[in-house]
Amino acid sequence: MERAVALPTAVDNDANAGLLAEQLFGAAAGETDVIYLNGSTSGIGGAVGVGGMVLRGADGFAAELGHTLADRDGPPCHCGRRGCLETEVNLQRLEAAAGGPLEHADLAGSLRSLASPALEAEIDRQADVLARGIANLVSAFNPRAVILGGFLSALLSLREGAIRERVAAHTFAPLADALRIESAALVDDQVLVGAAELAFAGLLADPLGV
Repeated sequence: MERAVALPTAVDNDANAGLLAEQLFGAAAGETDVIYLNGSTSGIGGAVGVGGMVLRGADGFAAELGHTLADRDGPPCHCGRRGCLETEVNLQRLEAAAGGPLEHADLAGSLRSLASPALEAEIDRQADVLARGIANLVSAFNPRAVILGGFLSALLSLREGAIRERVAAHTFAPLADALRIESAALVDDQVLVGAAELAFAGLLADPLGV
């Protein structure tokens, strides 16, 4: 790409870009240790910020948080394993329980308007699995904030009290004592904002080009 356009080029995935945007301008502004989880139609993307740096791993593929194990006897995941977090906490399963497509622009409102015993039970189940998944991640990474985007934000809106209580109950004490669990603030703009920050990173690090 650099050769084709003769301009500096930066590449990253959407979850890392979302994390960067939320840390700089969104719900995690000012925090250096953050877990970001985004739920979309394709699954759950994740990113982890440690000490102000994005955790990348030995091969650059760290923080595949949607593929942490939630239920070893759960349904097959497209990754080839069973019971991944993103197969258990899943937008398609919410839509199946609702009896049809949901309005993604106002997912929490759409879920409220279609309330039924089956849908309420599925929301409860997914909120519980999500809370236990977050607790595991908090025990591993000790973040100051967990930011939820996409349909995970709707789950937090609908079951905020239950999610917070279960995260606290299942997290290695006392790591949840000062933990914030928030919905993403930048919503649809976060990936573009994060990508812009990647482009500006070199200039901000060395504005005089020395």
